[in-house]
Amino acid sequence: NILMLQADIAAAQQQYEAARTVYLKAIAQDPQFRLAWVKLYQLAKSGYGTRAFADAAQQALNTSNDASWLRRLLAEHYVNQRQTTEAIAMYETLLANGDFTEDALLHNNLANLYLASDAEKALQHAEKALALAPKQAFSLDTYGWVLAKSGQYQQAVAVLRQANALNATDPAIR
Repeated sequence: NILMLQADIAAAQQQYEAARTVYLKAIAQDPQFRLAWVKLYQLAKSGYGTRAFADAAQQALNTSNDASWLRRLLAEHYVNQRQTTEAIAMYETLLANGDFTEDALLHNNLANLYLASDAEKALQHAEKALALAPKQAFSLDTYGWVLAKSGQYQQAVAVLRQANALNATDPAIR
């Protein structure tokens, strides 16, 4: 796709606004062009066109019946932008549609998102993430923090130590 190449060249030259515009044109020509969506997402993650990405993705979701991959990408974008309510809505829609139901990272993200507002849902998703990825530091870490939030401090410390032992170099594992 020539538009994709033009956008890639603009991005390589650090002309991020121009790249964003051309990626959007490529997507307008083919709304299912996943690589263009991913590149647009990466620009938004870097701080270029965050609103444009969300608006374009939401518009595409409004007109497509089969875009769970795009809904997931938009959910991740909302997580990056700290838009908790919007991220939860996207993830919950995915689960309600039967998409990504066995994805540990999705459940882990939901547990983290619910941690401040709904301890029961946070625990539910943390337990699901842990069941799907029992030996992964990310799932243990989140489960540990959910336990701590619910006042189960001794169990939380043990789980958090286990997470840290698995991946002590990751600053997200605290």
